[in-house]
Amino acid sequence: MTVSMVCGVMDRQEHLRLALPTWLDCPQVDEVVVVDWSSAEPVVYDHPRVVVARALGRNRWEASRCHNLGLGLAQGELVLRLDADDLLVGDFFGRHPLGAGCRAFYRANLDEVRDDNESHLAGVLYARRSDVLRAGGYNERIEVYGYEDTDLQVRLEAAGLEPRDLDLDCLRHLPHGDDARFGHQPAELFEALHAEVLPRAPWSYRLLDPGRRAVMANKILSESRPWSADDPKTRWKIEHRYPGLIHCTEED
Repeated sequence: MTVSMVCGVMDRQEHLRLALPTWLDCPQVDEVVVVDWSSAEPVVYDHPRVVVARALGRNRWEASRCHNLGLGLAQGELVLRLDADDLLVGDFFGRHPLGAGCRAFYRANLDEVRDDNESHLAGVLYARRSDVLRAGGYNERIEVYGYEDTDLQVRLEAAGLEPRDLDLDCLRHLPHGDDARFGHQPAELFEALHAEVLPRAPWSYRLLDPGRRAVMANKILSESRPWSADDPKTRWKIEHRYPGLIHCTEED
């Protein structure tokens, strides 16, 4: 079965330059779709298996919209979605079989992570692309950091797919600070999210650090208004500029 890797990036090229060669070292990968979310320095990577899709005119990081754009452009039957700071090591595909008729997907089991840095592999997903699209893709109502990956996994499991644990020995996460993690996400969006959730949040919500608080807030709102394949997603005008480069502009 053909395999696409999908990654979104906005001004994280220093991580991408380290991670991307480890993806291309895997002969099972037929293509890598890098969605460049209006980086100040446009992503350039000349390789026959790499497609750079530039989302034009974006002024802040929007993970769900970015990931859905990449999924829509991918051609593979199987899709491995990683972040720009995730490296592949060892025999990833040999240790994560997804054969024909297999009703399963792989995600990181956060009960099994060995340190805080490894917990940031929570966004890695390996699944049949048609299963992800049938579940609605990523929840575009989640506009700031946190929970969009778990939200999708919950919907995949609800659709009858078996969640399987990723072998964390096949992955590495490049450590970095919260400045990169929360970059290009305006503080006022976090403040509006917290103001909406606070009346219904448990008392412990106030004790959480900013990242975990945003995750819980997005979880509360997603459970109160579940996302599905029927919800409208961002529509894009797609222009193939030349092999390996696509320009994407949001339609009105």
